[in-house]
Amino acid sequence: MSGHPTFDQQLRQALTRQWTQVLPVLTAFVMSSVRDRQHAEDIVQEVGAAVSAHFEDIPEGVSFSAWALAIARNHIHKRYRSDQRDKHLFKSEALEALAGAYERLSDSSDDMRAALDQCVEELPERSRKIIELRYKQDQRVDGIAAMLGSSANAISGVLFRVRQSLKGCIEKRIAGGGK
Repeated sequence: MSGHPTFDQQLRQALTRQWTQVLPVLTAFVMSSVRDRQHAEDIVQEVGAAVSAHFEDIPEGVSFSAWALAIARNHIHKRYRSDQRDKHLFKSEALEALAGAYERLSDSSDDMRAALDQCVEELPERSRKIIELRYKQDQRVDGIAAMLGSSANAISGVLFRVRQSLKGCIEKRIAGGGK
């Protein structure tokens, strides 16, 4: 058996990665559109099931976040139609405007994430290793210091400077269109 993931495994990994990225924005959108928390949670679950069932059907050229938010919007409309008495649900025009705002927020988040990845790649090897130990592997500063034979204060200083550098790099990339 090969160590390479199958197509189904790759598809499942892609779905998991993209769903994890869009979930906070999608949840905020649904929660801000549906007053009843239980109904909102139900809609998020329904959207998750629909996204999973139809992941392979995303139209070419449509971003995952836009597609998932459209599904959420449709589920909210459906909920609204089934319970016209709930005055806490938005009318179609307001819901469309709100969905557009959340879609832009999600796209902006995607741009920032891409810029961060590029900026981290440009870091010197030691700085990149410290950042990865701290944020990807969730290591404590004193643990990183012990691993690298340094003091916790020195590692804290490096983390501070690297975060400042990454912030500046991300701002430049976003302002320059990702270049």
